[in-house]
Amino acid sequence: MMSFTESIGTCFSKYGVASGRASRSEYWWFQLFLAIMQFTTIFSDALLFSDLVLEYDFFPINTVASLATFIPSMCVYIRRLHDVDRSGWWMFIALTCVGIIPLLIWVCSKGTDGPNDFGDDPLQEGGANAIAN
Repeated sequence: MMSFTESIGTCFSKYGVASGRASRSEYWWFQLFLAIMQFTTIFSDALLFSDLVLEYDFFPINTVASLATFIPSMCVYIRRLHDVDRSGWWMFIALTCVGIIPLLIWVCSKGTDGPNDFGDDPLQEGGANAIAN
């Protein structure tokens, strides 16, 4: 199981890497980081740029942070789908609105044990620390 800081480090070190697999802990810790970052940057924008926020509904710090984390968040999402033996192309079923349901089920599901078509089990790489995810 990956820690919060390990997850952030892994997702940024694999900035544009969509191949391989991501465990549930890696995916969900990174999602928590993104939520905290969004809250913090929106709050900072409201404090520092209140005129821009109120008049133009523009959040400059949040915009830069969102652009900086867009690629790693998409890549970890694709790697998470790979962990449950699904292609990254499945993320486009979210465009149907109903497709959000199976996607949510898949990102919450335990990954396939052992290697699959997309690589080795990310939990087995960690040895004894990777007992359960």
